[in-house]
Amino acid sequence: LKIEADKDPSPYKRDNLVKSLLHWFRSEFFHWVEGPNCPKCGIATERSGKDSPTSDELVYLAGSVELFKCNRCKDILRFPRYNHVGKLIETREGRCGEWVQCFALCCRTLSIPCRIVLDWTDRVWNEIESEELKQFVHVDCCEERFCTPLMYEQEMKKELSYTIAISLFEVRDVTWRYTINPHEILTRRTLVPETWLNNFISALDLMSMERSGLSSERKLQIMENQRKESYWLWCRSPFTDFQFVEKEPLITSAPVSLNKSSSSYSTSFSQSPKQRAVQPVQNSKSKVTNFSKTMPLLNIAIPLIKNDSSSEPAAKVLANKIIGIYFSSNDSMNYEATQNLISCYK
Repeated sequence: LKIEADKDPSPYKRDNLVKSLLHWFRSEFFHWVEGPNCPKCGIATERSGKDSPTSDELVYLAGSVELFKCNRCKDILRFPRYNHVGKLIETREGRCGEWVQCFALCCRTLSIPCRIVLDWTDRVWNEIESEELKQFVHVDCCEERFCTPLMYEQEMKKELSYTIAISLFEVRDVTWRYTINPHEILTRRTLVPETWLNNFISALDLMSMERSGLSSERKLQIMENQRKESYWLWCRSPFTDFQFVEKEPLITSAPVSLNKSSSSYSTSFSQSPKQRAVQPVQNSKSKVTNFSKTMPLLNIAIPLIKNDSSSEPAAKVLANKIIGIYFSSNDSMNYEATQNLISCYK
């Protein structure tokens, strides 16, 4: 695929490569499995409950184990839901959770910036950085769809609420990319105050960037793209009077200028989403570094809730879910798994 993409005369080779990758991944590489077939009888099995992962299954980060029963021989089969992509590229089977992790790994192997997107309606997909549109766009490897973000709301009739995108060095609330009904979605976002969610995601985003090991130049580039994306998402959010259309609009440049002399950027927790999108903060390197070293990930959650003790249990659940996919996302981007995938196709 990479060789063919290099021959492509189009100026948007990366986008065309992703489209080819989607087709190959869905039709040849990965397989959708609702339940395993019985190895003795060769027939489909029926779901029979759940079990805890064994020590061997935990090595490959199995979050849960589904049990299936063969109606002919009565054997019980185990179907671990692995989160370790090194194991998943061996099994090459699963459902949307397994699919998006392996697809992210494939993109990473081809040097394509990729995110894993978690939705609270129990669905996950990916986003890749488009060369043509100059922003992250929706990709669903399970459905072989490219840049059709409204499919969940309009085709699948999902009642979206929280949609969080995560990569090796980013954590972003991208909910407003996937809807033309932002005010309706806002009525369903009741787990925690919006201010708390903004603060928590901003904290994770800053820490992810500090832990990424990227060069200062690359960090500045990513943060410039983030500010443009934040402004674009803010314009589609219920916090503005922007008029929505069913057609997915292209990104528009935010009214900002990047100060090339600035060595780093930070996010003030007192700022609104619009302010964070358009205002660079200079001379904040020590603040970012100290924060990332002293605040454990999960412990960020509760201190950020102000005068709303009733939200604590929900905040813990939400924080755990985001952090869980954050670490799974990091695993799907790791060097060892990338090398394993490359060696499979040498």
